[in-house]
Amino acid sequence: MKKIAILVFSVLMWSSAEAGRVKTIILADTRDMGLHCGIKTNISMTYSLLEQAAAMLDMVDQFDDPILLDGKNCTKESLMNALASFSCSPDDAVLFFYFGHGARSVDDTSIFPQMLLHDEGRRLLDQNLVPLEDVADILKQKGGRFVLVFGDCCNVVAEGVSTKRTTLVAASSGISEYDPNQMARRQLERLLLESHGTVITVGSEVGQPSFYKNCMESPAHGFFTGCFWETLMNEWDEELTWEKWLSEASKATDALARKYKEENSGKPCAQKPIFRVDLATRPQAPQNEQMDKLPKTELIANELPRDIPPAKDVQQPSYSMEDSGTLKQMLVAISSEQNTFQYREQVAKVVLNEFFAPNARVEVVARNGSTIVESETAADFLERISLAQRLKNISIRAQETNGDGKIVYLLVHEVYEKKKQ
Repeated sequence: MKKIAILVFSVLMWSSAEAGRVKTIILADTRDMGLHCGIKTNISMTYSLLEQAAAMLDMVDQFDDPILLDGKNCTKESLMNALASFSCSPDDAVLFFYFGHGARSVDDTSIFPQMLLHDEGRRLLDQNLVPLEDVADILKQKGGRFVLVFGDCCNVVAEGVSTKRTTLVAASSGISEYDPNQMARRQLERLLLESHGTVITVGSEVGQPSFYKNCMESPAHGFFTGCFWETLMNEWDEELTWEKWLSEASKATDALARKYKEENSGKPCAQKPIFRVDLATRPQAPQNEQMDKLPKTELIANELPRDIPPAKDVQQPSYSMEDSGTLKQMLVAISSEQNTFQYREQVAKVVLNEFFAPNARVEVVARNGSTIVESETAADFLERISLAQRLKNISIRAQETNGDGKIVYLLVHEVYEKKKQ
């Protein structure tokens, strides 16, 4: 048993080191009265799909919570500060999403637009505009393995927009479920874990708008964002490439826009997303070099790091707050079927006493970000997830605390593995 535990630990360590982390930045103009409903749905959709991807890849602890710059933080200053302090390792994947308005100068040479950002006074001045391609440049300089820059915004020429370049480089209905099939997992591995280079894409080609449904329409979201994620979740092709994914999403977006405009205005209007894929093949280390990198130190089962769940047949140590990680990590540990029910129950009691105020409530939100599918006391919530089956990921969407720092309200999203047919 000891040798098995050591072998499993070694494989996990090797796989984890190669995969790195997945880090996400979301810049979203949720204060725009015309787009705010669609943009909020885009945010929720992106959160939910990343949470499902983390669960499918068994990498819940390696997907960082997104850095969200929305509302009053959707400014050039906030973006610059976030990029300046952002760091990543050579094995990390970095994902950047922008949801808002975009435009271009008549003299811009880049096929990608500028993001129409405001200052803290909501002034839309020319000096507050930021080229989407600048973000790609600065994130590439951070040295990560893979960078995706995604913009769901217009790409039309507008008055008052000057030519800019390198301005920053110097400076659901229901609870989410996913299909655990191996083809889906392999697809995500190829796209997120094995890609090396940069992908940049925007919702429309030069001279075209990017459409969002308004608050009176359901579902209100950006056409490109919806087609982007739906294409990924509907393809399930272990040979899927970024080129094929974005090409299919572009076709779907254009078809949706033409149909929508024809039905609502009688005149079809094109919206064709564009992209540039610049990926390279990373040489694999020879097999003997890979084996040399495996940990040499023997570890008994009880010495496994806390972020790697113990096997079911291993005697698990008692739990105390000294062992704790973040609240999210602890919630995942409580719900993990890789831990015994006794252990899950014990962690739940510690979390209830240490994190929650008396009479605290927890609500579970659907993947659409607005529908509440469960509302319960913190005690009932923790007991439920400690007994749950197929619950693979829990993310915290919002929380409120009292003067003592105890949680009085928690909003979470849950991701389950579908039952095998």
